[in-house]
Amino acid sequence: MTEKMNQAGENGAKLETAKQKFYDFVRIQAIEANMLSREDEKNILSQGITKFDLNFNDAHGVFLSAVAERNIALASDADHHIEAFFEQMMKRGKISKKHFEDAVSIYKRLTNGRVPDADIRKRAKEIMLEHEWRPRGTRFVALPGSRRWFNKI
Repeated sequence: MTEKMNQAGENGAKLETAKQKFYDFVRIQAIEANMLSREDEKNILSQGITKFDLNFNDAHGVFLSAVAERNIALASDADHHIEAFFEQMMKRGKISKKHFEDAVSIYKRLTNGRVPDADIRKRAKEIMLEHEWRPRGTRFVALPGSRRWFNKI
């Protein structure tokens, strides 16, 4: 019985050491960045699982803790907020140009300005298309009801 307790204690200490090392690894990865892309996030979490022998939940928890401490923006988090924004602003399955531009501004703020506007617009368009939301036509233009603003993205 005592042997099992010693082994459990050693395993717990190894887990805590692995978590601390992974925490430091995440901090190092984010030294110069104040924003991590989905790809960066995926690669770091994969390292936590393969290199540091953590399960997904432990790796994800340590990752989020380190990111929050360093105030690092995550593209995946920004995507989630933009989806929620679109859901709130949508009328009859359509998003207006104004709300689309507002979403671009919010995304830029959530990613600490590290993503170019053109890339943000493409990502916001992808989110709309994934959810089958349509652009609302403009008013008071040469072509009322035009969705050209959306097609140009």
